[in-house]
Amino acid sequence: MKITPYSPTDFHSEQDLIVFLKLLYSSNNSFVFFLEEYGKAYDFCCTSEHVKFLPLAFFQDEKMVAHVSLIIDDRLPQQQAFFGFFEIVDDVTMFEVVWRELVKLAR
Repeated sequence: MKITPYSPTDFHSEQDLIVFLKLLYSSNNSFVFFLEEYGKAYDFCCTSEHVKFLPLAFFQDEKMVAHVSLIIDDRLPQQQAFFGFFEIVDDVTMFEVVWRELVKLAR
């Protein structure tokens, strides 16, 4: 598995994330709305003066299999952050890898 931390405003595989989201959620009737709102939230994290946005993409055989972002807001108390944009295939082992990498990034 290839784990790729990336600059959120200069992500070379941004289309990979959209393709991955379509794979996971396109059967939902509200998918278009979801994708638009997802994009707005992502863009907010990229442009907010208060947010440090650290996304990770996980690839297996050149395909995205997971994605998560650590989000640090300078208005929160020190040593606090949260995560978002957590998308993953239905695989417990993959979840454990992603969670471990997220915790490592947070430390």
